Amino acid sequence: MSRELERRLTLPPLYLWIALFLLSFASLFPGNADSATVDDATCLECHEDMDKTLSHTPHRLSSEITNPKANVSCTSCHSGGEVHIEDPSEDNISNPAKLDGRDVLTVCSQCHVSHQELDNYGFDNHAILEMNCSNCHDVHGGTRSLLLDEKTSFCQKCHIETKTKFHR
Repeated sequence: MSRELERRLTLPPLYLWIALFLLSFASLFPGNADSATVDDATCLECHEDMDKTLSHTPHRLSSEITNPKANVSCTSCHSGGEVHIEDPSEDNISNPAKLDGRDVLTVCSQCHVSHQELDNYGFDNHAILEMNCSNCHDVHGGTRSLLLDEKTSFCQKCHIETKTKFHR
């Protein structure tokens, strides 16, 4: 066999091994991998009607609308979908409503850039108390404002002086 023919036969397997080697590291990097592999329909097989709680909000799923302006999927907020669909458990899926402090800010500010740009986490009373977005907002609550309630009575749990002034 000529050297040229031998070289041509050994290069494709070499490229294949290099590609496989590089792909083996892809699982080490979290991020949008879930979004590409776990679609909303898969999530909604078990979590029926959760998409309906989002349908009238800016968080509605991109898969539900034509020409979405932003890509919003279940796994945009709930990371861990790959593992969760194989072994459903609350322990192997991220739930922003159950995260603390800066962790939830990291999830929400993927889209809500203005909060990230402020970078004031830790400098206001809400942050000092380790409150997070879900202390005031309920993305799946079905209210258009995404607040826990439309009358903001939840604020008065902490802001007692405001409640007293309001009832005068």
